[in-house]
Amino acid sequence: MPRLRLVILLSLSVLLFVSIAFGQTRRGDTNPFLKRTQPSQWDTRREIQVFAGGYTNRSASGVRQSATGNFNFSRIKIVAPMIEGSATASMDPARFETVLTFESRTIDTEPELLPELQCDEQVGVWEGANLSGRKMKLKIEGPVTTYGVTINERAANSVQWPTNGFPEEVAACLEPQFFIEYDDPDVIRLMNRWTQNNPQGPPPYMVAKALAGMMQEQFQPSGVNVGTNYPTRFGGVQVDGAASVARRMRGSESDMASLLAAVYRAAGIPARVVVGWDVAGSPGGREHVPAPDESCRSIFDPDIQTHAVLRTWVEFYLYDETRKRGGWIPVDIFMMRQISNRMGKLERVWNGFGGGMCFDHLIPITFHFVPPSTVVAAETPALWGWETEPAPPAINQELIFDAFPAVRRGGQR
Repeated sequence: MPRLRLVILLSLSVLLFVSIAFGQTRRGDTNPFLKRTQPSQWDTRREIQVFAGGYTNRSASGVRQSATGNFNFSRIKIVAPMIEGSATASMDPARFETVLTFESRTIDTEPELLPELQCDEQVGVWEGANLSGRKMKLKIEGPVTTYGVTINERAANSVQWPTNGFPEEVAACLEPQFFIEYDDPDVIRLMNRWTQNNPQGPPPYMVAKALAGMMQEQFQPSGVNVGTNYPTRFGGVQVDGAASVARRMRGSESDMASLLAAVYRAAGIPARVVVGWDVAGSPGGREHVPAPDESCRSIFDPDIQTHAVLRTWVEFYLYDETRKRGGWIPVDIFMMRQISNRMGKLERVWNGFGGGMCFDHLIPITFHFVPPSTVVAAETPALWGWETEPAPPAINQELIFDAFPAVRRGGQR
């Protein structure tokens, strides 16, 4: 297995202190508000295939670049997500195998692993030099465990707003992020209207639940969640961002999640989007998830899908300042809206808010539509980015996702 050149930013003793002080591991395996159930183990594969010609490029800062011609790079750096898990999944990037190829020639199999960026994002960096051709491919393979989760609403409701703020690494999820424009005037007006100008009156869990309910009632999902370069190619995520859809209250699944995350941040609740894929709704998915829970069955038909179903949901952070512990709470707002356009009673548990059995077949990939760095991404955000010399030409891209139930040999767990 390739060795990862891990960049160590903190000493082991500091990491241990942080883990104990905040009551959970870096992967979120210990969450005082969630109970993980029915683990599903998957062998996963992601591929990013890039072909010269066809589109402009866009960076996380919003700057667009354009060029034409074949690939002819003196230097290239590829950045792609390699997270350690989410509220509903766990994985170890050190166990992943990766390979970057250019015209079928292996360029890099030992990515530099950059630890947590904003909102626990973690990325791998692959590099190459003096490359010419028309096709580049990055393949990432590794095991992932997903879970159904159940929320302990009594414990969650008992948490009050912290008087001294959130832990530093969590507070970063209150900061600006591409597509989550929490400080946009329309987003702020929406949040104030939904909370009656008192976002931090009730406990934070109840505020988050009420805001999700308002989104469920007032946002109209429309269009598709993916962008395609050709009818059978999955080319990225269709997302305009919170600021745009806050005005029209209509958009894709990713727009809906972006707006909810932005409203949470505007209210003072740390939040992040989670982008992943739905095994049950993807081609052949019924073979691997033959009987998903009826209450949260896949909202897509795997028999007519031509590519993996990309999903976007939200997680917000609940922090118990008294006990110095916290955890991420998942909200599948799009699934909630597909089930009903009416807010449920706040005193009841909602399927999709804080839990549900359907999370056990959702495999998370990243917490950003564009990597949180200076890299340039394609016109349709596709979760990866690059830096090149000279500037990159216009491209076509194809993303491929596969997951199969893990086969364990004797003695393995």
